[in-house]
Amino acid sequence: MLSHTKKCPECGSRNVSLWMGGRLGIIYICKDCGYRGPLVVEEDVEN
Repeated sequence: MLSHTKKCPECGSRNVSLWMGGRLGIIYICKDCGYRGPLVVEEDVEN
């Protein structure tokens, strides 16, 4: 079974969460390196 995970484009951490969303778009934040931005790396992970 595959599931999707999001990774930080700066440090590769999976500790990424949605920070803000709305009219201007979605912004993610990495809790490890502090990256904030609209881009994250999505990958399929087999459980």
